[in-house]
Amino acid sequence: MILLAESGATRSHWALVSSNWSSEVVTLRGFNPNYHQHSAFPDLIIELIKALPESTKVSEIVFYGSGCAGKQRAADVGQMLARLFPKTNVQVHGDLLAAARGLFGTQAGLAVILGTGSNAGVYNGNEIVRTIPSLGYIMGDEGSGSHLGKLLVKAFVTRRMPDAIADDFMYFTGLSYDDIVRAIYSHPEPGNLLASFAPFLSKYKTEEFCERLVIESFTSFFSFLKPMLPEVALPEISATGSVAANFSAQFIKTAETSGFKVRRVLSSPFPDLLAYHRKLLSE
Repeated sequence: MILLAESGATRSHWALVSSNWSSEVVTLRGFNPNYHQHSAFPDLIIELIKALPESTKVSEIVFYGSGCAGKQRAADVGQMLARLFPKTNVQVHGDLLAAARGLFGTQAGLAVILGTGSNAGVYNGNEIVRTIPSLGYIMGDEGSGSHLGKLLVKAFVTRRMPDAIADDFMYFTGLSYDDIVRAIYSHPEPGNLLASFAPFLSKYKTEEFCERLVIESFTSFFSFLKPMLPEVALPEISATGSVAANFSAQFIKTAETSGFKVRRVLSSPFPDLLAYHRKLLSE
């Protein structure tokens, strides 16, 4: 039996898995070694053990996490898990591999995460063989919640947003034209604040203004992505994350216009990641 985890910065999912069974999925707060103090990790594990007492008896832990794609960060998280679960084999991988294995299983394709930020990589059916650079909310993150929030705020402040939608956006954010820019630049995590505005678009996603804005963001994402894929035949693409799921129709439309064939769009890869590891354990 293994303990399987998939963690973003905001929330994490945990479950016990064997070849023919998996436990109820436990959702806890997230952990990203780039953003959170390492001292917060033991508290998360205490919450986990309270929710899943049997997790102390596993022989192996497979942890997929945002911020864990780099060797040093993966090693840091691996060492913390090893201290908290002595005599347990620990594997740590990035969240993009979790997305790819959940989205494609053992098939090859292009895996995309569109949530607070954006991330993409070419998957060969086992590992990520090419990662598309993720430049963060200041220089990139096209197609993400933070990018949508940026476009939304820009349209609001420059008065290019329809009046009725602008009034509702002001009510949604609690911020006026004069306050919103100051609030973003003074916020300790501006990217997260921008991304928090993106759900507002879901309310109006069939309105021409909002659909055009979402498609603009996705078009920027594919314009950035395509030059990174020099192959003649573009790989099949699948996506996960809150933005991909909430705006799946616009994502599929823009992907196909850009020459991609879309296989799947999921809000979370975790249920299929569970199935991937059950199958792996049964072989």
